[in-house]
Order: sequence, then structure tokens, then C-alpha cells
Amino acid sequence: MAMVADIGKSIDGPLRRLSRPVTTLHIEGSSVRLLAVRGGRVTQWGTEPLEPGLVQEGVVADPRAVSERIESLLAAHHVSKRDLVAGLSGHRCVPRILDLPQMESRLLKEVVPREMKKELPVPLDEMHISWQVIDGENGHLRVFALGVPKDVLGPQVEAFRLAGATLRSMDIKPLALVRAVGRGEALIADLEPETLDVIVVRGGVPATIRSVSLRREIERTEDKVQRLGEELARAVKFYNDTHREEALPKSTPVYLTGSLAEAASTAVAEASIGHPVGALAPRLQYTPDLPLATFMVNIGLALKESR
Repeated sequence: MAMVADIGKSIDGPLRRLSRPVTTLHIEGSSVRLLAVRGGRVTQWGTEPLEPGLVQEGVVADPRAVSERIESLLAAHHVSKRDLVAGLSGHRCVPRILDLPQMESRLLKEVVPREMKKELPVPLDEMHISWQVIDGENGHLRVFALGVPKDVLGPQVEAFRLAGATLRSMDIKPLALVRAVGRGEALIADLEPETLDVIVVRGGVPATIRSVSLRREIERTEDKVQRLGEELARAVKFYNDTHREEALPKSTPVYLTGSLAEAASTAVAEASIGHPVGALAPRLQYTPDLPLATFMVNIGLALKESR
């Protein structure tokens, strides 16, 4: 099972048709979501509700109970437990773009963890580190590196194990969203009942990722929308302040995803950032009744297998 910081190529590269079925599962705070794809077409989708407390702040708190919901969802849709592609919360993940001297790929196994150690807020042995070379020229490499807390990854892997499921690969939610939106320049704002994610995408690469747990004191949808607007404005300001020579063009669209995407449309206006809202148009075939915004993470997971 691969857990790889896999970005970018699905944005610019050709999309090949998926020759074999791909079943994706993503665990949100309130549900497990399934989407199956074959031949580049979405064939089925569905959700299984999760009781409050089974997932807390993006982390599976009760692997046994969650495993039972996974089994129920797979059985209801008559899909195999084998070779699944799973999404993982971006909670406490640490993404970094590293500028390194040109070197053989085998040396990156030593260099990337060493460089990430300088960036991590916790000891290196508490994180799972993965990376992808973005580009290399003039004796330099740009590497996208990702640190995933083992205490976030472990309980979810355990839930799938208890369900008797095998995983082909995993990916964190923000990277799946970047892949599903499929735009080289974008702002992505994802709102769920218990979490929000804001991602700044430049050159097909997530330049800024902000994943926030909406604690239980934020009950009303209106308050969650307001928080999303605040985080969106904060992310844009932070990016522009730290990239003054290449600030985000005002024409860069905001793409709204998540089960509360429709309500979140007001967040863009309230944030007063001056960016238009873009239409979701992932590169898969699907029928009009698919709740597109709700299943964008699953779509991004499917596209991970399309190259």
C-alpha cells in the first residue's frame, strides 16, 4: 500500500481511461463516502453515516466501529474489499517544497527526511514522510515533501484492516482535491460539518494547505461558513505577503467543495478577496445526479490511479 505525495501530473498529463474498476473510500467526520469508477466513468457512489465521536478532528477515534461502517457500505454496493484507494484527513500534515541540489533519486531517501526534520513540529519518527520531485534544472531539484502524523494514519489503516479491506494506495484529502479540481492556478475551499480545508494552488502544486477542525462549539452552518471565509482571506493574505513578486492574480478562481459547498458560496463574497467562483469540472464522466462537491475527494483519489 503506497502513501505518496503524488501531485501535479494528473493536472497537465493525459488522462488514460481506467481499464479496471477503482473503488475509492473517504472517511469524513460524519460519513464514509464511496465512489467507484470504471473506464473513466463514475459507476456508483454512496455514503454510510458515522455516529458523532467515531472520528474526532480528522482522526479515527474508534477503528472497530468505523470498520463496521466500511463493511456495511462496501456490502451495500456489492464491491470488493480488495485494492481500495483511500483518502486521509490533512489534519496536522506538514507539506513543504524543498529546493535541493541535483542528486540521484536513491539519495533522496536520506536527504528528504533530513531536510523535513528541520521543518517538523514533532520528532521525525512520529511522522510518515513521502515526496515527489516536481522539476529539476540548472543543477537544482524542487521536491514536494509531505509529513503525515503516524497517529493520524495508523487508526485509519487499522479500521480498514479490521474491515478485511486491502488498500492499493492512500492520499491526503488536500492533494486529492487539487487533483480533482485539476487547475494549475486555483483556490480550493472545502467545507464539511466538522472540518474545513483551504488550499492555494500555484503551478499545479499546493503552495499553502490549511486544514481546520471545526470544534463542537461551532454548531450553526452560518458560523462554519463565516469561519471558512476568514480562513480563505487569511490564506490569500499569507500567500500574497510571502510571495510579493508573484501574488495570486485576481482572476484565480475559488472552487467550493465538500457537503456544505452550496452554503459556502457566501463565504467567498464575505471574505472580500475579489476572486471569482469557478465551476467544478473533473475529468471523469458522470451523470448529473452525482453530488459533485460532496464526492470531489473520491474523484481525486480515482484520478490518482488514472496515470
